[in-house]
Amino acid sequence: MNVEAFLFCCNRRKLILTPQKKASDLLGINKQPLERIPSPVRDTASGTIWATGLAVFFCLLFGESEYKAGVPIAFLVVLLMIARRYGSTAANFATLISAVIFAELLFAPLRSAVVDDIGERANLGWMVLGGLVISNFFARPKTSRNSGRDNDKQ
Repeated sequence: MNVEAFLFCCNRRKLILTPQKKASDLLGINKQPLERIPSPVRDTASGTIWATGLAVFFCLLFGESEYKAGVPIAFLVVLLMIARRYGSTAANFATLISAVIFAELLFAPLRSAVVDDIGERANLGWMVLGGLVISNFFARPKTSRNSGRDNDKQ
């Protein structure tokens, strides 16, 4: 459909296009895909994706290193940043998914959820415990939608 045909259809339906209301706004074509997703869902998905990517990157970076047993403990810094930026739900998901990624891709036997070394298993457990604590205590504060309306009622 070309622009002239669209404008003709709009005029027939009595849709008046003003500079503030463009044809693309009426159709919703200029909206970015992420703008249609509610903010809490978008934040949770973004934080989880970032943490998952960083967990895979850490596995590739420290896979053959002698320091790989300490990677889950160092990853708590990433979980803290995810909690502060994206909220507690994203950090909770990030903690659990990154623990599975570390168990599968970093620790022996590879591609198995079983971790043979007791020290590596303990560090993974401490990462899960610390990540869940960090995500709940250090997450960004939630804002309520009607916080301004509560003051008007008093």
